[in-house]
Amino acid sequence: MSHSRLNRGHFSPSRLSVVRGRLVLAAAVLVLLAVATFFFVGRQSIEEYDEDHRITFDCVISNAKASTVSTHSGRGVGSYTEQVDLHTSNCGHLVIRDGVTSENSAAVASTFERGKRYRITLGEASLSLRAPLSVLGAVPEVRGWERG
Repeated sequence: MSHSRLNRGHFSPSRLSVVRGRLVLAAAVLVLLAVATFFFVGRQSIEEYDEDHRITFDCVISNAKASTVSTHSGRGVGSYTEQVDLHTSNCGHLVIRDGVTSENSAAVASTFERGKRYRITLGEASLSLRAPLSVLGAVPEVRGWERG
C-alpha cells in the first residue's frame, strides 16, 4: 500500500490528537460559558420566579445556626453574607438570608427549636433545581416560616 493511499481520507495519529484536543477545548469553553450564564442570568431568573411561586412544607428542625458565607476569590475580591443554616430531618439543608445581619443572626437561629415542626416556605424553582444547583454549592433559601 502506498503512502499517499494511506493518508487519503484518513487522519494520522498526530492529526487525531490535534482534533481531539480542539474538541476538548471547545467543550470546556462551552461548560464555562454555561456556568457564567447561570451566574449572571439564571440565578436572577430563579430568584424572580421564586418570588411569585412559593411552596410551603412542614419541616422538622434538626439544627439551626448562624453562619457567614464568603464569596472571596483567591485575589481577595468578594463579600460576606450573613445567614442562618437550617438542617431538617425531612426537608434537607436550607438557608435564611433575607433580613439576617451580623447583629441578629444568632437571635434568628435561636428562634428554631430542635425537634419542632415549622411551616417553611421555599421558592418552587430553587426546590425543583435543588440537585443540579447543589453541585454549585447553592442551597434553597427560605422565603418565610412559622411554628407549625
